[in-house]
Amino acid sequence: MPTGLGKTAMAVLGWLWRYEGTAYGKSHKDWSVFMSEELEVLKLVARRLAAAGIPYMVTGSIAVNFYAVPRMTRDIDLVVEIGERVADHVVALFEDEFYIDRDMARHAVETRGMFNMIHTASVVKVDLIVRKDTEYRRTEFARRRWVAVEGQEVCIVAPEDLILSKLEWAKDSRSERQLEDVRNLLLSVPDLDKDYLVQWADRLGVGALYREVCS
Repeated sequence: MPTGLGKTAMAVLGWLWRYEGTAYGKSHKDWSVFMSEELEVLKLVARRLAAAGIPYMVTGSIAVNFYAVPRMTRDIDLVVEIGERVADHVVALFEDEFYIDRDMARHAVETRGMFNMIHTASVVKVDLIVRKDTEYRRTEFARRRWVAVEGQEVCIVAPEDLILSKLEWAKDSRSERQLEDVRNLLLSVPDLDKDYLVQWADRLGVGALYREVCS
């Protein structure tokens, strides 16, 4: 596996894309990318979850890299909709190519928390976030969309909900990285549903922060 500058360059190139035609209602962004470890792991995980009938969506930095200007990341964040009896099945799906702790997976499902798994060949980390049973998280999950990644369909969070999640993560920490991601998304994504953003930003307690970032 390449190290140093070679590894960094490979990861950055892995998230380059080109615009083709029209998307999100009027314009469509095609995710055409150079080969990367992160992308291959994402496709592997998405393929196995879909085959097992486990609903999921890509979120976090990977989703930002789809909608806006790419930045370096070695982690993959996925929200999954699973019940307690499915935890062992999820472990069985991935334990041949990933390090995954069965007890941590069970605990995360019981508490609607998060557990992770490490791809043993590439050391790419995948965080699996169990969907919380709140009105907003149910709404967010229902709004997820399918996009094509190198010929494979992958389910991804809607851009408005990615912005709202970033604002929630930044609410207490004032993380400049999270806020920069929000600004990046606001500038990069056409036809955002601003009414939806204002409504849920206020209901989630991040309305002031949203207006601050927009100003």
